Amino acid sequence: MSLILKKNDQQIVLVGFMGVGKSTIGRLLSRETGFPFIDTDQKIVEKEQKTIPEIFHEKGEPYFRMIERELIKKITEREAAQVIATGGGALLDPENVRNLKRRGILICLKASAEEILKRVKNGRNRPLLQSDNLSETIPNLMKQREESYETADMVIQTDHKKPHQIYDEIKNRLSVLPSVDQFSISVELGREKSYPIHLGTGSLRQIGGHLAGPTRDKIAIITNPLVWKLHGAALKQSLVQSGFNPLVIQIPDGERYKTLSSANTVYGELLKNKFERSSPILAFGGGVIGDLAGFVSGTFLRGTPFIQVPTTLIAQVDSSIGGKTGVNHPLGKNLIGVFHQPKFVWIDTELLQTLKKRDYISGLGEVVKYGVIADARLFEFLEQNKERILAREPEALFHLVKRSCEIKAGVVSQDEKESGIRKTLNYGHTMGHALESATHYQKYRHGEAIGIGMHFAALLGVKTQDCSEALVKRQEALIESLQLPAALPGSLRGSDLLNSMSLDKKVQEGKIYFILPQKIGEVTIRQVDKALIRETIKTCQTTR
Repeated sequence: MSLILKKNDQQIVLVGFMGVGKSTIGRLLSRETGFPFIDTDQKIVEKEQKTIPEIFHEKGEPYFRMIERELIKKITEREAAQVIATGGGALLDPENVRNLKRRGILICLKASAEEILKRVKNGRNRPLLQSDNLSETIPNLMKQREESYETADMVIQTDHKKPHQIYDEIKNRLSVLPSVDQFSISVELGREKSYPIHLGTGSLRQIGGHLAGPTRDKIAIITNPLVWKLHGAALKQSLVQSGFNPLVIQIPDGERYKTLSSANTVYGELLKNKFERSSPILAFGGGVIGDLAGFVSGTFLRGTPFIQVPTTLIAQVDSSIGGKTGVNHPLGKNLIGVFHQPKFVWIDTELLQTLKKRDYISGLGEVVKYGVIADARLFEFLEQNKERILAREPEALFHLVKRSCEIKAGVVSQDEKESGIRKTLNYGHTMGHALESATHYQKYRHGEAIGIGMHFAALLGVKTQDCSEALVKRQEALIESLQLPAALPGSLRGSDLLNSMSLDKKVQEGKIYFILPQKIGEVTIRQVDKALIRETIKTCQTTR
């Protein structure tokens, strides 16, 4: 067969609004690949021995959706290659999305409302188009379903294209997918806020096709000069080829530029270029750029579409996921911000190969964190594969990023606003943030500070009798073997660190809380007395 699918994908799934050509294109793909073709609407008609309008009329839409869900579950569980075309409303059900994406690639066919109106004509065979005013019904229905189609892995615009042209475009896009596995991980926050994390290697050039839709015009890219110099041409080419007109706004690199002043600079550029509420803002960089761009997107015109394209390890495994955005204040880090979830996160692990060594190693601190708080097997993988990880072997790196994203997505799906389990993601961060603030964000990379913060938390855990000395030593050995620091510098005053902790956004009623390890893969949240913190600071400090 001439089509090349992503490794482990054996199903091609066509989704989209009625009249976009799913069945026609599905048969073409079936003929080319040799995969059997399944039209879910036709299968329902065969099972019920009734037309779809008859099913809707006699038993109602809820009944139709129920049997549609059962059918999709059944056909996607098959250990067989197949081409599947779904009904226009199938993706409104999150269970259908999960099942369809399990072993397949979702391709959304799109068309404008005007084009749909031409194709469906009077709509007599479509139960949701039984209206005398289709020119109003179709756009309204499309708007209701638009967000559900954004879960697709690929978007193909079909306006003014013949079936063979649409087929050729799908074939070309599939054939250039990289050979390393690609995955989509879902952050489940309900119908309005859920979004996918698209994870691949060498996938940056495909992002324009994923964004393509009936309204393509302005998009703002917020980045820094180094990232833009290294990878900007590839991103811009992908967007331009898909019909976008990118506005590139570059912010100097560094935590000290994550400020309200920088945000105001971006606001000014957006206003001068007449950006609207529907115009997307794309973060292209590390955690600083992601936080700043997300904050701007969440507050400009009271909220615009936001896309995360993280380029550092720390951003790919942590900060790009979960919707926490913000800027720093002279008195503390991330004290000003909003929760603003992205439409999707696009991760290309190949971008990590160009990171400076120190920045790459810094990101490993967050990966160690995930092992301690949630996954003993990930912790063991880090211990057993240190050389491969430090050498940035693509498969080892892909595994680290994928597993970290799965953990972060799972936690955020349970607790979006950090009222419960999400607090555990702050393991190592109470001391880490205090250390960054006390050194004016000049001495430590974020992951380096978190490495020290994790070692401090474990020492504190011994004093509170939450964990053993053996855990402290094991964690310290891993941190240092990954070339991260563990000990607090002796030059810092304990009072300065405590003052910084007192301004942390996680402080409640003046009380300082820590995430403390109990065993590898399990942590607890505990209020800790300031006297015990001072004592542990002395234990953790060194003059090395």
